[in-house]
Amino acid sequence: MFGQTLEKAPVRSHLVEFYDDATVLAAKVADFAEPALRRNEAVVLIAIPRHLQLFKQTLQERGLPVDVIETSGRLICLDAARTLREFTTGGQVYWSRFEASIGTTIGHMSHVHGKVRAYGEMVNLLWQEGFPSAAIELEGFWNRLGTLYPFSLFCAYSRKVFNFDRYAEDVSSICAVHSHAYAESSDESFERIVQKMLLAQMPGFPTEQGLAQ
Repeated sequence: MFGQTLEKAPVRSHLVEFYDDATVLAAKVADFAEPALRRNEAVVLIAIPRHLQLFKQTLQERGLPVDVIETSGRLICLDAARTLREFTTGGQVYWSRFEASIGTTIGHMSHVHGKVRAYGEMVNLLWQEGFPSAAIELEGFWNRLGTLYPFSLFCAYSRKVFNFDRYAEDVSSICAVHSHAYAESSDESFERIVQKMLLAQMPGFPTEQGLAQ
């Protein structure tokens, strides 16, 4: 299952989920973050404020002292829109500014805590705002950053940001820049498209309900 893939998430893996329900997403983010936090590794969560609150609540319900961990510096929570503005202008993303912003954070946490896990949904905001090319370019920035520091990455896209007529093209472009992908949607046609893209682009991975692992 994708939850097991999230829990194990090897260094330099780049996972993506297409989701409908934020509560389900929160459980997946917790699956990803909890093992690292219990191993005294570091986690960065970059999300919209209501998602950050939901993620922290879910981790708290799993018995983690979230406030204590956050105070220690092993958990950093960043507002996705505010962080995105640090390295974008007019729908364009800039590597040098991304490296100075996100790269500095990941690099510092890697130096202090060793392994790092990062979750981000800035790409979803870019897609929602009508900048899909910038979102794919940002995914590439993350992959490039992964060659510099030992971290694993999990990101998510809401199905609602996609145009039905472009499902296949959009999903294909996103799957192409990820190592693992999963769809959990009430729209069966969308799930079928994701599964088809996974089989075509990730033939070495078995699939289950949209899972490539």
